[in-house]
Amino acid sequence: MKLKKKLALAALALGLSVTAVRAYQDNPILGQLDSGRNHRHIEVLNADNVAHEVGDVLVWKDGTYDGIEVSSTTTANNGLVAGVVCEREMPANGVGFIQVQGYHSAITIGVANSAGDSLVTSTTGEAAGVYSVAQATGTASGQSQVNGVFAVALEATTSSTTVKGFIYR
Repeated sequence: MKLKKKLALAALALGLSVTAVRAYQDNPILGQLDSGRNHRHIEVLNADNVAHEVGDVLVWKDGTYDGIEVSSTTTANNGLVAGVVCEREMPANGVGFIQVQGYHSAITIGVANSAGDSLVTSTTGEAAGVYSVAQATGTASGQSQVNGVFAVALEATTSSTTVKGFIYR
């Protein structure tokens, strides 16, 4: 069955309008003038009872729907980072898209940061934090997958807000 038909059937099953369904696919860089088109997205199920906003950082959850469930976390340096909510809000207990690679213009961050800082999950749910070796107690420092590093900040911010970043999870 073709992807569009599968998405349309899934949308109807979830009570969504078929026109609201949009499939993402990888686009080659060559010939693309819009930098926003060169991302990698995947469709996931929000296991939380709350909606997630664009930019929220989510982790994989081991639940009923193995392999596609995500949720927020309050664990710093969580190595189970799934990605960042992209383009539109993800409904509570609903299906949505997360970005797993590429430039993101508004990653939610809970602390001030510098350009070039490695981003990890933080103790503030849905927000990124800044990785430091001091936080890596009991882990192999310098190994990003172990320490939960999922992106790099491309700009400095002075307060908890959003930050432009490059996701390389």
